[in-house]
Amino acid sequence: MKLWLAISLLALASVRADDLPFWGLGPFVRARDARPILAANTNSVVDGVHWESGGVYSPTVVLQGDKLAVLYAALDAPPSKGGVARIGLATGADGTNFVRAARPVLAIGNDKERLPESPGGCAMPRVVETDSGAYVMTYVQRGGQRPRLAVASSTDLVKWEKHGPAFADLKSLSLPPGAGVIVTRLVNGRLVAVKLGGRYWMYWGEGDIRLAVSTDLLHWSALPEVVLAPRPEEFDSEGLLPGAAVVTERGLLLFYSGRSKNVIASGQALFDPSQPGRLLLRAKAPALRPETMFERSRRGDNVAAISGLVPFQKQWLAVYAAANGSVGLATFNPTDVWTARNPGLTEPQDPATLPTAKTPPSPPRTKTVRVSDETRADGAVALRAGWRLAEAPKVNADGAAISKPGFDDAAWWPATVPGTVLTTLVDQGVHPDPYYGLNNMAIPETLNKQPYWYRLSFRIPPAMSQRKIWLQFDGINYRADFWLNGAALGSVTGAFMRAAFDVSGLVTRDGENVLAVKIAPPPHPGIPHEQSLKAGPGPNGGQLCKDGPTFVCTEGWDWIPGIRDRCAGIWQDVLLRGSGPVTLSDPQVVTRLPLPELAPAEVFVSIEAVNHTDQPQSGLVRGSFEGATFEQKVALAPREKRLVSFAPETFPSLRLSKPRLWWPNGYGKQELYRLNIAFLDETMRESDRRLTRFGIRELSYELTVQTPLPDWKLQRIEYTPTAERQRKEAAVDVRHDALWPTGFEGSGVPTLRTNSPAVCLLPAETAPPHLVIKVNGQRIFIRGGNWGMDDALKRVSREKLEPYIRLHRDANLTMIRNWVGQSTSDTFYELCDEYGLLVWSDFWLSTVNWNLDPDDNRLFLENAANTIRRHRNHPSLAIWCGRNEGIPSPVLNEVLWQLIHEMDGTRYYQPDSRRVSAMPSGPWDYRPPDAYARLARGFNSELGTPSVPEAEVMRSFIPPSEQWPISDTWAYHDWHISGGGNCWKYYDGITARFGPPANLDDFCRKAQMVNYESHRAMFEAWNTRLWKPCSGLLAWMSHPSWPSLNWQFYTWDYDTHASYHAVRKACEPVHIQLDQPDGTLTIVNTTLAPLKNLKTVATAYSLQAKPLANVAFTADAPANAAVTLGKAPAPPASTNAPAYLLRLKLLQDDTLLSQNDYWLADQPGKLQQLNLLPPVTLQGRIKTTGNLVTVHLNNTSVHPALMIRLTLRDSKTGERILPVFYSDNYFTLLPGDPRVVTIESPKPLPANISVTVHGWNIQPATFQ
Repeated sequence: MKLWLAISLLALASVRADDLPFWGLGPFVRARDARPILAANTNSVVDGVHWESGGVYSPTVVLQGDKLAVLYAALDAPPSKGGVARIGLATGADGTNFVRAARPVLAIGNDKERLPESPGGCAMPRVVETDSGAYVMTYVQRGGQRPRLAVASSTDLVKWEKHGPAFADLKSLSLPPGAGVIVTRLVNGRLVAVKLGGRYWMYWGEGDIRLAVSTDLLHWSALPEVVLAPRPEEFDSEGLLPGAAVVTERGLLLFYSGRSKNVIASGQALFDPSQPGRLLLRAKAPALRPETMFERSRRGDNVAAISGLVPFQKQWLAVYAAANGSVGLATFNPTDVWTARNPGLTEPQDPATLPTAKTPPSPPRTKTVRVSDETRADGAVALRAGWRLAEAPKVNADGAAISKPGFDDAAWWPATVPGTVLTTLVDQGVHPDPYYGLNNMAIPETLNKQPYWYRLSFRIPPAMSQRKIWLQFDGINYRADFWLNGAALGSVTGAFMRAAFDVSGLVTRDGENVLAVKIAPPPHPGIPHEQSLKAGPGPNGGQLCKDGPTFVCTEGWDWIPGIRDRCAGIWQDVLLRGSGPVTLSDPQVVTRLPLPELAPAEVFVSIEAVNHTDQPQSGLVRGSFEGATFEQKVALAPREKRLVSFAPETFPSLRLSKPRLWWPNGYGKQELYRLNIAFLDETMRESDRRLTRFGIRELSYELTVQTPLPDWKLQRIEYTPTAERQRKEAAVDVRHDALWPTGFEGSGVPTLRTNSPAVCLLPAETAPPHLVIKVNGQRIFIRGGNWGMDDALKRVSREKLEPYIRLHRDANLTMIRNWVGQSTSDTFYELCDEYGLLVWSDFWLSTVNWNLDPDDNRLFLENAANTIRRHRNHPSLAIWCGRNEGIPSPVLNEVLWQLIHEMDGTRYYQPDSRRVSAMPSGPWDYRPPDAYARLARGFNSELGTPSVPEAEVMRSFIPPSEQWPISDTWAYHDWHISGGGNCWKYYDGITARFGPPANLDDFCRKAQMVNYESHRAMFEAWNTRLWKPCSGLLAWMSHPSWPSLNWQFYTWDYDTHASYHAVRKACEPVHIQLDQPDGTLTIVNTTLAPLKNLKTVATAYSLQAKPLANVAFTADAPANAAVTLGKAPAPPASTNAPAYLLRLKLLQDDTLLSQNDYWLADQPGKLQQLNLLPPVTLQGRIKTTGNLVTVHLNNTSVHPALMIRLTLRDSKTGERILPVFYSDNYFTLLPGDPRVVTIESPKPLPANISVTVHGWNIQPATFQ
């Protein structure tokens, strides 16, 4: 049985696999030509009667030897004319071609059943095989008074013995018989009738489905209870009919048909095999629904009703009744479940749909790139200066020649390392800046069709002159081959692999050394879809997914265009290291806390020691951090590799009585320790040393798990993986067959395999089965965002990334999701450690059933293992996730689960970013503010809305000719005309609420209003339902990888528009808010400290700033909880206020803790009254102290001032100063309100600065 089942590209699918349940079979796929296998046949004549001329109905199927046998009801006239039913037989060996028996195998005869079968005949056959190899059929006798269910048996499917009615009791005879489906089990490749609890079971009935039991398959006793009934407003709302029943490893699976209006489709329901009347789960979407021509009828019903199921040639085969008296066949092949539907473009798109612009691409400009080598604290040297780059086809030499001194590289480009090929070509003025306008269209796709040479001349530092010399490559993309001084070193493949080479025997210690690296881009670069107003957003990836582990998004996604080199290059550092004969690698630090106590802390340290010589080596492995020291003697045999471990039981210094704990942002400090660990030889000379940072903290996870059969119940647990890291397997099993649905919001849960010290049972809760992440025993409210990729050109220095991470910290967020692992780098994790941002880290797989899987599983897993070892010490890393939107293929999923347990052992492996312990992802398009309350139902890893920046920002990357009206350049920068991020819905929302935009400035001004409303509402909806049931929300997206007009909190150049400040407001640690749409007020306290005697004041103001209504509440705010107060005030009807402002204040002893302003109306269109607000001139002054600017503002007018935005500028150029960090922005000042805003710059400020102000109804001004 497989999970998240995919569709074959060579077939016509009936239903999206994403719609199917975890526990069912499917998707069932029709043959490509989608024709019926049986239909009405006027050539079948028996006793002068054309017995199949009225159509064939209600098929069933069994195996007869190695052939398929389909039995069906045939009518000699259409149903409307009262045809007589006979049961026919057709056999086939290939699942496509069937040969019919010339005569019916069951019909009205001269026997004791003639009367109950006359005049309508025999219909609705359902056949099962018995364990003796015989066959039992249930069928309906269509007698004159009342149809009834009957039984027959056979040994050859041709000659049948009739046994009369299935039920002896008259009450059962009074109910519509419908059909009778006997429960089977798969035995040696065949479905065989099975006893459960000593009895056979049959689902029967029409309209409602009931049960019956038997000891011999011939005589049945009906049970009175309805076990499955129609569901209002679903595909099965008007009546049901059983089709097939089979016991699987997940439960008792019943296929049935359901009617709604004139559509009959196939459904699935799961029952408990130990109690076949106990319904466990029921699929919301049909397993098969009418779609093809022969399943549709102009006058009658549209039909696709599965009524027979059989295993055949390693797949499941279903026969089903179709429209107009025909029979169809569909198959489900478990071996094809990972075939994706999106191979990407197979040829370039129609040129007529390519984006165009009046302004030609910008000319390339050479940039000044200043780099120098960097010596690290452990003595390693990052080789960054002096690199050269050339296109390999233009270099007439091999690696041996290129890597020798004296080779002429004068015509090569100076290379930016770390960096991609395209980064160098842009820096060197070969290609224009791809981020501006349509410049990316001017950069050729040929960049990803050829290899490149990198070359570096370097010298050995004096400190390493007597040491072994190593070259370490921390990240290349996609494949690299290495040469040094004429000799080949080896190769590495995958964007996330490290490689280290012992070059001691190759280097010149007192002269020039030359390194040559041949980089090959991914072998399946695909063809990017170029976004335009005609073409839309495209399919999201394609062939490049086959090359995972790599930057799969660079083929083009709906938030990034095709990056022409696919980020090929040396994108991480190249290190020169010196060592003695023994090296150390990949230290691991694991910490434990005696929760709920926070001390003492236990620290466990392990590191791999390797003897690189042919002689034994002895010495000490010595480690230390902040006064704690530990060491042990180690004797290594020649070439031995050994894991050296330190535990508090043996090394008491590793038990810390007063540990400094690492906490996520908003819950405490981010305390970090630095471990220094070295191997010292017998003379106490240092052979090698490693430094690593770690934080003392403990992760645990609240999960709902499924206990195995026979208990089969949901159990809430707290799971602490660190407590079982020495065990062979993890207690929480997330392999495919261990995942179960719960029926709540499409979520599934893993199985609890065994008792474990890592598992603590929790009391039953009303909360849904969604993930809760805990740090140091405290629940952490997950509020954060997705990073699609850090930067489209992989410029990932600390200087580049740190402002982005700080913006997340300042917005009070607690998590960043590393979507599909595209932002995996040392710097990213180090910054998240420092700023307290938990990380949800995916591996390199995207949407199951849509995106392709990698071609090379071994390569994928090698990169995964390297990534786990490399980043496992980061306290910020909270969760490993197997795949975005789906579960990895079984082999990848199981090995990832094992690798994480064995190599990490401290974190939960979440196989799927959605649905497993989480909600389905999305939606991603605009919603009005009150819609988010209906979406707030647990843990959502993706929820998004468009987010257009300020007009000034748009002008910085869109040429004047394309800025207004909306153009192809907008579309190229992610203004989607359709799909999940449809920006026209956003545009319509802006227009409906604030009026039609007149120009770019007016559009962006109104967009900021919608940005603020929607982003605040998104997070506030989760706030209100904190832990009841909401545990986390990750916005799609918080971070753009290039200049985008869609999902983002801020822009690629660090400008923070209204979306950012709305999120910052909503995520205040102590927050007062309006719960939309019901109008209640809520205090949200996500800190770990309770707050007493809080006063909430809510005032409604007219647009003239006159108070209209007021309420006040006093309440306590418990720690880490939300408290609902009462209703917010609304203007009295007598005021006739079309729109109004609502101000909420939360105070403690007259100290303002939170203030929140809303603009509201009883109808969205009435918000257009805000357009009538007169312009307000604000009074202000600024003061500069070092890198800090303080702005004092005051509204001295008599009108409210809305959405005030401050911008720090260089007075000389007028340009924005970025990055900078505002304490607030996009705020409202009522008449007389003061406000103090600080602006902090991470760099020294220019000599002359100014602050400009504008907003909704603000007279633009400049403060010097």
